[in-house]
Parts: sequence; structure tokens; C-alpha cells
Amino acid sequence: MNEEDRAFLARLLEAFRLEAAEHVENMSNLLLELEKSSDGQQRADLVQSVFREAHSLKGAARSVGLVQIEALCRAMESVFSGWKSQGLAATPELFDLLHTALESLNDAVGANPEAEPDLSDLAGKLEARASGAVIPAAQAVAVTAVPEAAPAPELQAETDLSPLTPEDSPEFPAAAAENGGVERLSRDTVRVSARRLEAILRKTEEMTVLKLANAQILEQTAEMRQELDLWRRDLGRLQPVLRQLGRTLETASGQRLDNHSVNRLLEYVDSGGGRMRRLEGLSSGLEKSVVEYSRSLSRSVDFLLAETLGLLTLPASSLFRTYPKLVRRLAREQGKQIGFELEGESLELDRRVLQELKDPLNHILRNSIDHGIEKPEDRLAAGKPAEGRISLRTRRLDSGRIEIAVSDDGRGVDVESLRREAQKKRILAGESAEDTDRNRLLALAFEPGLSTSAFVTDLSGRGLGLNIVREALGRLGGTVSLESTPLQGTCVRMVVPVSVSTTRAVLLRSGGRLFLIPSVKVGAALKVPRDKVGTVENRETVRWEGVEAPLVKLREVLRLRTQQEEGPEGDGAVVALILSEAGRSVALQVDEVLAEQEVLIKGLGRQLVRVRNVTGVAVIGTGQAVPVLHAADLVHTAAARAESPAGDGPSAQETQERKASLMVVEDSPTSRMLLKNILEMSGYGVETATNGAEAFARLKERAFDLVVSDVDMPKMNGFVLTSRIRADKSLAALPVILVTALDSDSDRERGFDVGASAYIVKSSFDQGNLLETIKRFI
Repeated sequence: MNEEDRAFLARLLEAFRLEAAEHVENMSNLLLELEKSSDGQQRADLVQSVFREAHSLKGAARSVGLVQIEALCRAMESVFSGWKSQGLAATPELFDLLHTALESLNDAVGANPEAEPDLSDLAGKLEARASGAVIPAAQAVAVTAVPEAAPAPELQAETDLSPLTPEDSPEFPAAAAENGGVERLSRDTVRVSARRLEAILRKTEEMTVLKLANAQILEQTAEMRQELDLWRRDLGRLQPVLRQLGRTLETASGQRLDNHSVNRLLEYVDSGGGRMRRLEGLSSGLEKSVVEYSRSLSRSVDFLLAETLGLLTLPASSLFRTYPKLVRRLAREQGKQIGFELEGESLELDRRVLQELKDPLNHILRNSIDHGIEKPEDRLAAGKPAEGRISLRTRRLDSGRIEIAVSDDGRGVDVESLRREAQKKRILAGESAEDTDRNRLLALAFEPGLSTSAFVTDLSGRGLGLNIVREALGRLGGTVSLESTPLQGTCVRMVVPVSVSTTRAVLLRSGGRLFLIPSVKVGAALKVPRDKVGTVENRETVRWEGVEAPLVKLREVLRLRTQQEEGPEGDGAVVALILSEAGRSVALQVDEVLAEQEVLIKGLGRQLVRVRNVTGVAVIGTGQAVPVLHAADLVHTAAARAESPAGDGPSAQETQERKASLMVVEDSPTSRMLLKNILEMSGYGVETATNGAEAFARLKERAFDLVVSDVDMPKMNGFVLTSRIRADKSLAALPVILVTALDSDSDRERGFDVGASAYIVKSSFDQGNLLETIKRFI
């Protein structure tokens, strides 16, 4: 975390403390009034008010990651909910427990967030009382509250140097952490923490750079020996020339000459030849030593890397075992009957590959459940079994790759809806939408913001899922494709490497700079005569495999400021790389293709987690750090440029994103500050309002491009605000995204009924999803 991030986090925590102190004080006062009140309506109003305070504090705590405070507030909500329904008695003992909880909250608010106190005992007691249990104070049993959106456990790696004995503990004890993450189980067996193994693997991978550097040294040594050999030969050819020159001078004068200069030259050449032979011998010996050293180093590095990778290789089942429960839960929530099949889960992959596959597989399975499998009554009407089927199959391919296929027997992809949505979003601009073939339309499903769903929820409909899949597969150096048959089903195929250690990449030069592109993404490297470059609709093209691929200069795609032109014009040829993605192919014109080599790609870090057209950096043999280009981004950027060749400036989409004006409606100061910062850092202009009434008045005063609103707010909640916006002719088309903690089906339905464009549940809130959802609507 850099200093700027630390400063912002400090400001955010300070804002939370101020807000939280106010909420705790208000709850204390409301509880005191409630305990004294005997009027039924007044008590109902007080319960509603204290419930709102607890709810707001819970949301603010979630925003800054204080899970203990969040859990205790949720437990208090359970009590207040019981009071609202009159199913729970407001006893003096319960009031005492609530006041004790408020005192603990007050202490926790002022505590160091890195040492958040354990409030689970209090939360457990409150949850137990809310459920109707009677727990004597002396015998109260603590029940740990579980956060609403507890993250899936990280894949664990166990490394045993021999099989565990029956008496070995299955748990990794805390004491092991004090010993550097290593636990001795028996004489020949140890269990090492995955974090420590990953650190060793990173260092081992860095040794690959040494191997590449040594290969460069070997090449330079061989080149030096060749130069010395040429030099010795040149000197050898010079000796007879000098002797002939001496004889010519002697004959011309008619007498013997004592030509001092010529003699000195002959002596120098003779002695130089001897020195050259000695240098050649030394360089030849050096070359042999480097060759042997290189072979030994390569064997050692390759062995060490393979063995270390093996320690962090896990069966696919370590990830897939969570999916049967996920499918069952989501199917029940949607009233669907779904059978789930797993195949090939015993195949082993790099732990890091499995980690990267978690989100893509989640999105694909959710799409299959939500968009693919029909309701039982719909399946029966279509002549299908009431129970749908989803399968997840894994199989090994050649060249160290694995294919993972997720298929369902649902309704299939509605390509005509995709066509209409793509036309609406102008994704098919520059090509005939009606003539676009089915494969190209299916590939559009991976475009960001493109969805056939009429409504956005936390489960699906944002048009983000398959785009996230493609992005994740791109980071892995893998590929993804979509197959679908109407009314019969859909299959998503992913091909990924078994490990993410090193990869083959094409080294090229463009605009005077070096770049790398993973080889698996390059369809071909071409050298095309200038007179063979075609023209289609005033755009230069290169014919490849029967397709006219638009020819675009990589220098212009990357907006490099240089005077150098791609392609050596001297021989009248154009050098280009063919890249394909989502049914499109482009020819990227470059200065020259230098080589294909093995490289170790490093990410850009959290601060630069996503940079357009760049996926990472690699150190080549010369020691230079070279950017690794993102093939999918290059294709999209180049294709857009080919369709609008006139401008070097920002695209219409970029201009729109930069100038878009958003209204954030949120009553919590902490959540409001967090949302405002996220959106402003993404280039949006942001104004805020504390409730729906204030927001609606501001919307009537000036134009905004989109509204992001909480639901549960005083004066006017988000549902009412949305319905008011839809009822106003001047605002009816304004997109409204509801971001709320209300996650029941009835709340989502109400959001749909009042006209919300999207509905995001805070428990599953992710700023990336919010930003992508916003992009879909503006």
C-alpha cells in the first residue's frame, strides 16, 4: 500500500469513527426512550428508528472491512426485527444485553482496526435471544456470527514428503507459524504453509531469468569467437598483399629498398596473427565452458522449477468440490431442478491456475443456472425432463494444457437478442449486423456490458460474467470459446496451461521500442510485399486464411510518440503479426519480429492491476524489462481504430466515460465517501445527496448521466426515488443503479417493478462490478 492509499484509508476510518460514534449515541438514547415508553405507536416508531441506526452502522462497518462490528450490528438487527414483528419480548434482561453491546461497540469504534476486538460472544448471545432461546447469564454460550458474504476459503496446499501417518494431526497448528510456516510431522514428513512454498516458487521462477541471461551470454560468446575468426582471416589475407607491395616498390626503384614502414607492418601482421590464434583458442575454450555451464544451469533450474511447481500442484477437485453445493443452492433459490456432473477432477493443475479459475467458473455456472436452465414447467412444455443437467468436465491436452468445459442442456444463447443488443451498443458499428455470422455473434457474448437479460441483479444480467471470464483466461495465457444450440444447450470451453511459470513469447520492435506478445495468441507472422496490401472501404488490409484482416500500425494502437515508421520500406515489404479474438482478426504492423523466446511474465501489481493493452512485464536475456502486450485488448483497440481511422484522439466511449456525471445518493457518510472516491478515481464527475428527496431536487436542477442510490434512507428511500424518476418525463430514461443491503427476492422484485436499471447487493459488492455496470448504461 502506497502513501496515498494509506492516507485515504486513514481518512476513511476517521470518517467511519465519527459516523459510528453518532450511531452508537443515537441507539443508546433510543433504547432509553423505548424502555420508558408505553405508547404502542411511539414504541413502533422508536424500534424502527433504532433498527435504522443499527442497519446504517452495519453498512458503514462493512465499507471499511470491520467484520466484528458488522456482525454485532447484524445480531442487534435480529433483535429489533423480532421486536418489530412483536414475536420477541422486550425484557429488561434483553435491554441490559443491548446496552452492554453498545458499550462494546463504542470501545470497538475507537480501537485500532488492525486489532479489532472479538465481539462474537455478544453477537452470539443476541442472535440466540432473537431466536427465542433463554440463556442464563452464567451459562451463556458464545455463538460466532458469520458475515453475510464470507469469502470462499482460499485453496490450501499441503506438501508431504511422505504419506502422513494415522496419528498425524489434520490441522495446521498455529505453532507452525512461529516456525516459519513449517510443521514437523514425523522423521520423513513435513507440512509447509502454501505461502512459504509460493515464496520459494517465486524465487525459483526468477532463476529462469538467469537461465535466459546465460543463453544470451552464450550467444554473445559465440559471436565474439566468430568475429575473432574473421579478424584472423583478414590479417592472413593482408600478409601477402604487404609482401607484394614491398616487391613492387623494390622493382620500381631498380634497387633493394630498406622500407622500414612496410617491414614494420609485416612484423605487426605476423605477430597479430599469433595473438589472434591465441585469442581464438581462449574464446573457443570460454565458449565450451559457457555451453557446459548453460546446460548444467538449465537442467538445475528446470528440475528445481518442476519440483517446486509439483509441490504446489493440486487436483482440480480441490476447487470443484464446492460447486455441487453452489449449484444446488442457486437452483433452489430459483425454483429449478438441476443435476450436476463432475468429470476429470483428479487432473492436477498449478495452484495459481486454480485460484484464477475460481471467478470464471463461478460466473459460467451462474450463467448456466440463471440464463440457461429453464423452470421445470417450461422444460416439460418443451418436451424436456423437468430436471436440467449441468456438467463440468476436465481433460488433458498436449503441450501442457488442460481443457475445462462447462455445458448445460438449457435454452441456449439467444443470438438474435445478442445481435440487437450489439447494434444498440454500436459494438457492430462498421460491419453489417445482419450479415454477421453466428460464431461472430456468439463471440460478442464476451464483450463487456453486453447482456440479453432485461434486468440486472447481483446474480447476473450486467453483461460482465463472460467478459470477466475472458479477462481471467487472458491473464493465464489461455483461451475461451462459446458453443450453443437453440433450445438444446450451451458449452463454454476454456483451455489453460497446467502452470503459469514461463511461456513462449514473440519479441518484436515497434516505434523504436521492444514488446512481447505470448506466442499462443499469434496466428502468424507475415512479411507482405507492399503491392500485396489490399484496400477494403478505404482501409488497408492483409489477406490471411481467406480473411481480409485490417492492417493497423502497432505504434498507432499504442499511441507511441515516435518518428519511426513500422515496416522497413527499403525492401517494399510490410511486417505484421496476425492476432484473433472474439471472431475478429487484425494484422498489427511492426518494425520487425526479432525472435521467439521463453519468458517469465510478471504482473503489474495491485496499483496497475489493469492497464489497457498491457498484461505484464518480462525480463529478457539482455536484462531489459519488456512490456508484455494484452492480445485481446490489442485486437479490440486495433479493430476500433480500423473502423474509425481518422482519429488519433480518444474514442467516443473514452470521452463519454471521462465526462459522465453521476449522482450518488447515500445516507451513510462513510459509504458515501467510499463510493465518491471509487467513481472519481475512475474518471467520473460525482455529486452526492444524503437522501432521495434531496437527490430528486438536484436531478431537476441539472442533467446527470446516471444515479447510484442506496435504498434504505430517511425522507425518501431508493425505491420511491426510482419510481419518481421513472414517472418524470424529463428523467424517465435516466439509468438508476440500486446498491443496497436488502437481498431478498421480494426486494429485488420491487426494484424491478419501480424501474431500477440494476440491483447490486452490498454483501456481494465489488467495485469492479459496479464500474462495469455503470459502463453498460452510459
